Order: sequence, then structure tokens, then C-alpha cells
Amino acid sequence: KIVQCARIESTLGSSFYFLWTMSRGSIDDRPGTTSTIWEQESEGSFQNVSFLKKSSLQRSAGLGLLGPQLSPAVVRSGKGSHVLRRRSEATERIQSSLAALDDVVSTPQKSNRPPTGSLLKERVLEAGLAFSSASPSLPRRAQTPLSTTTREQLYDVDTPQALENTFYQDQTLLTPGELSKFGHATFLEENQHDITMEEPAIKTGKELLHSFHQALKSHPDRSDILELVSSFEKACQEELEKLKGLQAYSRSTYRPPMMTELNLERSTWQLVGALYGDRINHDQYDDAVEHMDLMSSNRSDKELANELYERDDCVRQAQLVVDWLEKNALSNLEEHPCKINYFADTISWDNTLHDLQHGIGGKSVVSSLDIDAPTREGKHLSDLDEKDELSFSKHLFACICAGQLAKAQDLCVECGQPWKAAVLEGWRLHHDPNRGKSVHDELVPVEGNMRRSKWKKSCWEMLKDPDYSVYEKAVFSALCGNLRLLLPACQSYLDYTWAYFKVMVDVLMEQNLRSLSHNDEEVEDLPSEYWNTPFTPEAIFREIDACPSPLIQKQRQEYFYQVQKMVILNDMKGLVTLVHGWVVDKNKTLTIHQLRFLSHLVIFITGLGIEEMEEEKCTEILEAFIRSLTRSGYHSLVALYAARVDFDRQIRCYAELLEGINVTDEQKRCLDLGKEAGLDIAAITKSVVENIRNMDPEDVGDVSALELGREVEITKIDRHKIEVISWLVFEESQREEAIKQGNGLIRAFLAMRKHMAAREVFLKIPPNSIEVIQRNWKMKAGSEPLPLALSNDIKEYSCIQAYLDAIDAFNEWFVHFHNKKPAPPTQPLQNGFSDQLALEQKLKQYHVEIGRWEEVKCTLISNVEEKITNVLCFVGGGWMIDQSEPDDEDSMTDQGDSRTNQMALLRKLCLPQLTLLLHSVLHSSGMFAKCLKLADLIAAEKFHLYQEFSQDELQKLLQLLHKSAVSLAGDTRQDMFGYDF
Repeated sequence: KIVQCARIESTLGSSFYFLWTMSRGSIDDRPGTTSTIWEQESEGSFQNVSFLKKSSLQRSAGLGLLGPQLSPAVVRSGKGSHVLRRRSEATERIQSSLAALDDVVSTPQKSNRPPTGSLLKERVLEAGLAFSSASPSLPRRAQTPLSTTTREQLYDVDTPQALENTFYQDQTLLTPGELSKFGHATFLEENQHDITMEEPAIKTGKELLHSFHQALKSHPDRSDILELVSSFEKACQEELEKLKGLQAYSRSTYRPPMMTELNLERSTWQLVGALYGDRINHDQYDDAVEHMDLMSSNRSDKELANELYERDDCVRQAQLVVDWLEKNALSNLEEHPCKINYFADTISWDNTLHDLQHGIGGKSVVSSLDIDAPTREGKHLSDLDEKDELSFSKHLFACICAGQLAKAQDLCVECGQPWKAAVLEGWRLHHDPNRGKSVHDELVPVEGNMRRSKWKKSCWEMLKDPDYSVYEKAVFSALCGNLRLLLPACQSYLDYTWAYFKVMVDVLMEQNLRSLSHNDEEVEDLPSEYWNTPFTPEAIFREIDACPSPLIQKQRQEYFYQVQKMVILNDMKGLVTLVHGWVVDKNKTLTIHQLRFLSHLVIFITGLGIEEMEEEKCTEILEAFIRSLTRSGYHSLVALYAARVDFDRQIRCYAELLEGINVTDEQKRCLDLGKEAGLDIAAITKSVVENIRNMDPEDVGDVSALELGREVEITKIDRHKIEVISWLVFEESQREEAIKQGNGLIRAFLAMRKHMAAREVFLKIPPNSIEVIQRNWKMKAGSEPLPLALSNDIKEYSCIQAYLDAIDAFNEWFVHFHNKKPAPPTQPLQNGFSDQLALEQKLKQYHVEIGRWEEVKCTLISNVEEKITNVLCFVGGGWMIDQSEPDDEDSMTDQGDSRTNQMALLRKLCLPQLTLLLHSVLHSSGMFAKCLKLADLIAAEKFHLYQEFSQDELQKLLQLLHKSAVSLAGDTRQDMFGYDF
């Protein structure tokens, strides 16, 4: 058989026929077994054609190798010939109808046969006319023969025309219903965006964030790291299917960028799960290698290949990369389905057949239709057949890229090229499951090609022919390992990656088979170019990075492809460094979904437990994602991610979130989520309050510059500072911090004369806070006294309360004294009896009201005197004076000012003011003697109040006391100093 094939090869060169014969390497010589090249049940197809039962001469004659006669595939009887007969004997009515259609669309040159398929569809689309889809489809014929330049461009990979057509060209005719819509000018405009795709994409983004959050929450342990990756992939897949379904329902051609990124992310998670699922579980492969006998005989090529996958991590993972890339290509192929109908039924090259039957092909068209006719005769097919052949090869290559070899073979049979399907079969590894069985056992079909090396050698020889198109060469290059001729058909970064890894696995597998195989067949030598192919992932990516194609250079810079590269290379440290560089780069703005993907990728990497991993960079990446969630308003998602960073960043990140929340219910929910995630809520809320307080520096400044009694308005920043105290009152355990932070904020407000703001802060703190603090301390420490710092905070809180009560009492007296005093009735213009009677009634009413006013005034004066005196004579050492100095640094506040210093400044500001306010109340009410007694209170050594007065303030107080003394001089019961005679 080999000698016969060699003779044919020497006569015809590297023909498809030789590849066909070499693909039948699985022929079994045992009696009673035959191998059938292809079987079809349909009429007119090959029926059980056994190459063991036909001579080489018969096969050559049957394939048209011995003369210019037509192929039996054309003249055979059955369904195929009936189709051709029907088409060649079309009725005059159909011919005239199509000719009339040709006239309508203004065809530049009429042909003797109307065009069908894609050409007819293009004309109808241009004209906007409707026609019956039931019209018989005749073989197509070009209007004018293609020029030599055009024919060369079909096979020249360097020309743009060779790459114009996509793998998914649909050549089916439009239905009348579809064509009728083109009569409306606004059809596309009205139906293009029936359902807007942007809004569902935004909704999908939100759902995706929650899905990833839930997946991370459901798999907190490192042992679930692979399940976590699977959950990420599933979340992407579900959201992608929703968008695809909505797009199909809306019939919109618009594809949101979200769909593209989501598809890339899903494929990346698939790659991570596949490779690291293998790397994490590599121990089981090591155990299998220990018991593997590499030199045992009677093993087929397929068994040797499986053993290589088990023991060689590099080959196994490279094959996983190939499988992953083919799965992605299959997904793209399924997203763009098309009805492949390049040729009429199961007859190939129908236009060339029509030309030969009618004698209109010309000298440049082949005279035979066997598979090697174009190569043998040096002629070409009909122009439309050449175009269809190119499109057919493209689609065939797309199937090979998608790992669908069986589908590619089915396509060959459907398009009338079963011999090409048989040629593709020669790539499979040989395996005979009947070895070792007895003669009585049931026989099982043999798999693969025993002469696989001869088949590959023939492929290499065939690919030297320049007449084959770039895609036809690529189909066989992918199977025989010819990288140089495979790359021209690759149009993207992933295509290049697939090509390199596909050939890498093929080379490594071939090396293994040649070193271990005990096949009796002679092994053919392959070209040195085959063995010089890069066979390490690092070398492959160096080659791809050096590719001169601008498109490949642009695509390889995309962050998904860079991540995939690092995952394939198993360079997790390099990946973290790369991602960290993107995050900290101020010139690069990452979207929230890009940060989501990168952050969960970092979470996966940290879960691997890799030693010497740069935790700082991982934490900064997560922190960037947390801040993005905070800015975008995803409050409920932040706590889980914040719990995965270090303690200081936990406080900083979650505090930034809480700072922007003002709704009470939302505040409580965020605190509960923080507790559930294990965050230190006390430290976080304290940080929130301190951050807000530091937004506008609290500088008391020169207290003498502030005017007496002047109230300063509350600003927006002040309002924000007031509201932030609410974070400290949700939990009773934080009342100590609430009082401490509230005291500090009130000190700042009092220093700036913002008494209303200070009062609002005071009201934010529950009135039972001191009782709660004492109760909590008793439960914690028993009978031990409160710490000095806490005791001082409680006293300060009481001092503030006393001062605010004094200010409120004075304000109440001031309003009553100046605004509520009844006015005396005016004298009537006329002095009549009725006028006098009315005046008397008004005077009575006035005296009653003035009496009430006096009573209230006296009560208010007593209240003001009591409240202010309580402040001036505050127990425990004085107002705003600590009982003792604490040793810790908790008393230090912002800007380097100590708490004690601030309290001392407040004494100098508030005590003189309260003294002057009390004097004004007493003096205005005629209580001159009490005014003079203020001097005794100020000068008393017990309280040292005179130390809080400046020189100017003392002089002013003395002047006011002098006025009171002068007013008292007319009183015969007391002297001018207010003492009784």
C-alpha cells in the first residue's frame, strides 16, 4: 500500500489524494475487518467505499486522475444529478422572471445565467425589493471573469482583500417579510433601539458586584479557593447570558462595552480555574508517575500521549491553554451562527461544473473536477467557486480553531468534499483497543492513523504549493505543526497564542512518541523548521511580544490579555506588581468593574498562600477597589472587603465610607455589616468623628478679639461636625468616646461664640450617658474608681452643661426683659367720659400684666444669678479645671494643643463674659447691691477668678461697678459698697 501511494505521489506531487490515503493509517489487516472511508445513507452518496476492495487504478479513475473527464461525483445518479438536471433545465418562466429582476436592478452586464446566493442577496439589498424565497437557486456565475491580480489576491495573505471576509458570512437569502421592511425609510431607525442596551448593562454591573460579593462571602476559607473561582465564572456567565438574551429580544445590533469586557473576564476566570485546578492538584499526577513504566511495550500512540499528559506538567498545562482558547473560539463561533451553503447540496464546485457542462469555462478553467485538478493542470476554478472555496476554507479554519474537528469534517461532507474530511482524519493518534484480546472477543473499531508521521510529512510537502489559499494552508498547518504557515491566518492576539501553544504541544508530543513508541511503521523525518518551534511558554510570549503586527501589539497591551499571560506563566508575583502599577498610575483610570476583577484576582492570589508575596501591594489594590465602591454608593459591599486589609486600612477605608452617610437607618445598617465582617466599630467610628472634626482646623485663636455676646452663624461644615456625633451614640459601650469627642467639639464651638452649635452637639449625647458610663464601668471593674481621664471627661461634660444652662438662662431673661415688657396705654385724643373709662380699664390691665412681667423677671433674674454663679463657683476645683492631670496622651487633641490648654483658654474667654452678663442683668433690674458683691466673688482667693481677667476686662468691670455704686448712693439703708448701715 505504501509503495502504491508513493507511486501516485511521485506522479502527482503532494496531492490531497496522498493525504487521503495516509489518513487511512488505521486499516487493520486482520481477516474480516475493513475500514470505510466515509458512509452516508443518503441517495447518491458514497456507500461503504472500502479502499481495501478497490485497486489504485479504480480509485484513480473514480477520482478523475486518468483523464479530463468529469468527476463521478458529477455524473453519478441519484439526488445530486436530479438537482443538477433541475437547475440546468430551468423553465422559461423562471429564467424570464430572474432576467426581469436583473433589468430592474440595472445589472451592468447580463449573463446567460442569473446569479444566486450571496450575489443575488447583495443586489436585492441594494435595490430594496422583495422576491419569493421559493425561487429555484441556480449555480452562480460571475458577470465578468476575475483578473489575474484579483485571483492572486485571493491567495495572498499580505493583501487586505484576502482578509476581508469573516468566518461567519451568512449567504442565505432574505425572506419576503424581511425584504418588505426595506420599503420603509425609518424601519432601521425605529427598531434599532427598541430596548436600550445601556441601562441593562448598568443594571448588570450592579448585579455583578453583588454576585461577586456573595460568592466571596460564601467561600471564606482558603480550601474553597477553586470553588470561589468557579463562582466568579458562573456570575459572569449568568450576567452575560442576560445581556445576550436581551440583545436578541430587542434585535439590537448595538453591543455594549460591558458585554465585551464581561466575556473577556469570564474567559480569564476559566483560565485561572483550569490552570490552578491542575497546579493545586498536581500531587496526584506525581503519584501516578511513580508507578508508570515508561519502557513497557504494546502501547499505542494515544496511550503514550495520555501518559505524557499525566507526567509532564508543561505539556499538560499547555494543552489546557489550547483547550481554553478553543473553548473561547467555539463560544464566538456559536454566537455568530450561519447556514453554510457554499456549494449545491453535496456537490462541490457547482459553478465550474456548469461551465464545463456548457463549454463556457475557457482555457483558464480546469477541465477536470478531481481533487488535484487545479494543482495538476495549473488552472483555476470558476471565479465564484474560488471565492466560495476561500470562504469555505475560512470557516473550516474557524472550526479547527474552535477545536471542532468533527464539525469541520461534517462541513466537508455537506459541501461535497468528503475526501477532505478523510484527510483531516489523518491527524488523530492511533489506538487499537483490540490488542491483547482473544480471537473470540468482540472486535472494537480502531482509532486514529497508524501512519501519522507520513501524513504529517505529506502535509508539509503539500503546503509548499503556493496555489493553496492562506486559510487552506492554515487548516493543515494547525494539524501538522507548521507554525510559519499557520500564523498568517491568525488575526488576533488570542489566535497567535493558540497557534504557538498548539504547535508547541504537537512538537512535544511528537518527541515523546518517537522516543517511546514501538510502532512497526517507519517514522518519517520532519523538517528542521518543525523541531525549532518554541516549546516553552516564556519563549512563546517573547515571540508574540516581538510580532511586528500593530494590531497584535495593541491587543497585547490590554489588561485582560496581560493578566492571562501572567496566569499562564504562573508568575503571580509579577502579576501583583503589574496590577499594582495600574492602580497607582495617576494617568490610568480604572473603572469600578476593572477594579472588581483585579481585586478578586488578588484575593485569589493571596488565597494560594504564595510565600514572599508583597502583601502591601495586594492591600493597596483592595483599598483602591474599596474606595471605588464607596464613591459609587455600594455601601453594603464595603465591609467584607475592608475586613481583608490590615487593621489601619480597615479603619481608614470604612471610616471614609461612614463619613458620607447621614441617614440614621443607613448608618445603623453599615455598623451592623461592619460588626458582621469583624471590623473594630469603636475604632472606626472614633476615626470618623476625628476625620470630620479635622476637616476645618479648630483654632481658638485670640479670645480677646471676639465681641461680647455676639453669636456666630453655623456653617455647613459645622453642621457636618454636629451630625457626626451620632455615630458614637448607637452603642452604649461608646458613650465614653461620645462624651470625649463631644467635649472637644463643643470647646471649639464655644471658643468661636457658636453657642447654638455647642448646644446641638450637647443634645446629640443622650442625657443618661454619665449613668451608662458608670454602670458599664461597674460591670467591668467592680468597685474600682473611674480612671482619671474618664473622670475628667465627665466633669468637663458637667461644666459644659452648666455653662450652656447659664447662657440659656441669660438669653431667656434678655428676651423677656427687652421684648416682652408690656407697653403702657397711650392717652386718648379726646377727653370724653367713654375715653376715660376705656383708659382706666387699659391701665388696670396694664398693671396686671406688668405685675406678671415683674414676677417672671424676678424668677428669671434669680435663675440667671444661680446658673452663672454655679459656673463661677463650680465645685471640684473650678469650672473647666481637671481634678488631676492624667499621665496618658489621650488629653491631647488636634493641632498639637493640649486639652488642658484649651480648657484654660475657655476659662479666660467665658468666665469674664459671664461675669459681665450677670452684672448687666442685676444692674438693669436695679439690684445694685448684688452688682457690687460681684467684686468680692471675683477677688476671692478660693476661686482665683481674677486670674482669668485681662487688664482691660478688669478695668471695664470696675467701671460698671462704679456705675452701680453711684446708683446705690441714693439708698439710705446701704452704703455705696452695698453693705447695710
